[in-house]
Amino acid sequence: MRVQDYMARLTDEASELLIRLVRSTPEDKWTWSPLNEGRPVLDQLQECARVPLWFDEILTTKTSPSWPEDFWMQEREARKVWDTVDKAEAALRENTARLTATMRTLSDEDLEIEVTMPFRGGVRVRLADILQFHLRNLHWHAGQIAYVQTLYGDRDMH
Repeated sequence: MRVQDYMARLTDEASELLIRLVRSTPEDKWTWSPLNEGRPVLDQLQECARVPLWFDEILTTKTSPSWPEDFWMQEREARKVWDTVDKAEAALRENTARLTATMRTLSDEDLEIEVTMPFRGGVRVRLADILQFHLRNLHWHAGQIAYVQTLYGDRDMH
C-alpha cells in the first residue's frame, strides 16, 4: 500500500470519528463554551471543515502557500457560513474527501517536494509531511471534544 492511500484512509476515518463525537454531544452543548473560555464543539467542527482546503491547495499546486496577513481572521469569518452542525458536518465530509482524493493523486516523487509553511516561523516541510496535517488536527479536536464531554459529565467512549 502506498503511504498516500494509507494516510488518506486514516484521515477519512479520523473525520468520521470527529463527526461521531460531535453527534454524541447533546445539541445544547454544541455552542457551549466550557468556563466561558473553551472552544465550543461547533466552532471546532467548523475549523476542521475548513482546514482540508488549506492543505488541498498546497498538495494540488505543490507550492508554498501565500497567506495574507489577516489570514486567520479571514478563516474564522469564512467558516461561520457553516452555522449549524449539519452544515459543518457536510462541509467537513466534502472538504476532507477533496483533500484525500488529492492525496491519492500524488506520486512518490511528489512527496519529496518541499514547501515553506506560513506558520511556525516558516518551517519547511515535504508534501509527505502535509499528508498528516489534517489528520493531526482532527485527532487534536476529537480529544478536545471528548474532554468537553467529560466536563458536562459524559464519561462514555463514543
